[in-house]
Amino acid sequence: MSEEKYLQDNIKKDALEEKTIVSFFLAEQEFGIDIRFIQEIIQMVEITKVPDSPSYIEGIINLRGEIVPIVKLRVLINLGKTNISLNTPILIVNSKDIKIGFIIDSVEDVINIPAKDIEASSKFYPIADFLDGVGKLKSRLLPLFDVNKLISMEKRNLLKQLTVKE
Repeated sequence: MSEEKYLQDNIKKDALEEKTIVSFFLAEQEFGIDIRFIQEIIQMVEITKVPDSPSYIEGIINLRGEIVPIVKLRVLINLGKTNISLNTPILIVNSKDIKIGFIIDSVEDVINIPAKDIEASSKFYPIADFLDGVGKLKSRLLPLFDVNKLISMEKRNLLKQLTVKE
């Protein structure tokens, strides 16, 4: 196969590749996370508070026998206070070696975005360090969180301590 043919085939393949994204709202702003990281979306459940924990940690829950730390995503990325009600959704995500629940305001949609329509986030964007990129949709831009970037190694270690069974 010639190099030119190989490049043409890969360009066609890249153009067809899509990412499936769950979009949601935080503080009236829409964001997305790649569906591959999302285990499930649950409604608010009773959360056990953890004394002396950072402000972004709401507590822990028992999810079918597994202890899952719950993080207020708004607080984590400095978008203000989280308002919690019985209808507040929690995104249960898998981040490397830990399962985490992110409290969000609302779930919007599941959308497919062609890979060619996802660009690297600008360093001028305040939360660029947490993003995988920005999806270009017809009428809007959709910042896409990288679940593994949201939780630094230090935060990951703290959250893992909350799940340790004594």
